[in-house]
Amino acid sequence: MGRKRRVKIVATLGPACADSAMVGRLYEAGADVFRINMSHSDHDTMRARIRMIRALEKEYNRPIGILVDLQGPKLRIGAFAAGSVAIEKGAHFILDADTTPGDAHRVHLPHPEILRALLPGHTLLIDDGRVRLRVLEASPHRALTVVEIAGVVSNRKGVSLPDTVLPVSAMTAKDRSDLDAALADCREVLRLVPDDPYAHDNIGLIYLKRKQWDRAIEQYSASLRIDPDRARALYGRGLARTRNGQGPAGINDMSTASGIQPNIAGEFKKYGVN
Repeated sequence: MGRKRRVKIVATLGPACADSAMVGRLYEAGADVFRINMSHSDHDTMRARIRMIRALEKEYNRPIGILVDLQGPKLRIGAFAAGSVAIEKGAHFILDADTTPGDAHRVHLPHPEILRALLPGHTLLIDDGRVRLRVLEASPHRALTVVEIAGVVSNRKGVSLPDTVLPVSAMTAKDRSDLDAALADCREVLRLVPDDPYAHDNIGLIYLKRKQWDRAIEQYSASLRIDPDRARALYGRGLARTRNGQGPAGINDMSTASGIQPNIAGEFKKYGVN
């Protein structure tokens, strides 16, 4: 089932499309990558779905992509006395540190780090952007906003802040646990296809971005044992070595890689690693 298009179609696995027959139909209809949403999946569910997709790969004799989507930090507003309120465009609305249930004029924001970081002019998106607020006044305990997009807001809806830099990690403890579980399955794939340099390169990049230098070096070195002239593996190992206190060896790897593929540094910069 060859596909000559460059675009990739991603399908999210959920209650309506979690069995092998349905996933097979989605693949036949054009899906290239299947997304596992870790907001609604535990590790056993993730592993079962990965095994199902790998079985379909053998059936179709074609590679099928898997995207494990980490949940990330969940930022939410508090609760309302009535369960929900309708707020109108142009109205003022307050988010504050008061735990009292909210009303049409205010609601608790149980994230002091947000209140401390907000500045006048910043945007807050409630419930995936269905409601948009703009900050007029901000203090560590209270933010006065104006409603730019009106709507109904109910208990504990999510809030996102496209203009605000928050002093929190983008990855939670749950995310790290989920990523470790997903990487364990990647290592299982390597046991099945130990001679695939692409697999080693991809897992090396994951470790590189996680700043796990020893593991990145291990994966890139495994790739180079298969193909000693792989510029991607040489440059990746070089980056990991320089950050791991092996400066001369790392610089030599990166220099050799650049001689093989002059634009290799730009490729890693595109990945967010340089």
